Amino acid sequence: MTASKDWWDKSKVIISGITAVGVLLGVCVGYLINKTISENDLKVRMLNLSLDVLRTTPTRHPEDPGMEEFEKELRKWALEVFRHSNEDLKINVPPHLLDELQTRPLPGAIRGIDWTDIEGHRIPSEQNISPGATQPKK
Repeated sequence: MTASKDWWDKSKVIISGITAVGVLLGVCVGYLINKTISENDLKVRMLNLSLDVLRTTPTRHPEDPGMEEFEKELRKWALEVFRHSNEDLKINVPPHLLDELQTRPLPGAIRGIDWTDIEGHRIPSEQNISPGATQPKK
């Protein structure tokens, strides 16, 4: 009877240890997965923000030179984020195009939401802008 009780106690200790290691391993893996997802989400958000900055036309502010300097620095930041994203995604963008984005807006699409006249439904809309276009047509 004592030998079977000892065997039973030893097996409970072993099972408890294996369970504790399994739980600890699960928590660690869950943390790493969550961290990776959060980092990737941050990269995507920063890339979207940088693309929004690069889509705007740089403006001159004769009345406030500080604002013009701020816009230059903001575009530099957006270009750095864009360059690093291209390195991560293995997209080959010629350097002269990246330099051109310092002074010109990025051609692309403007996304927004339109309202219908009937019942006020929202409709996602997209408008393309080509290089050399001044204003989107309404």
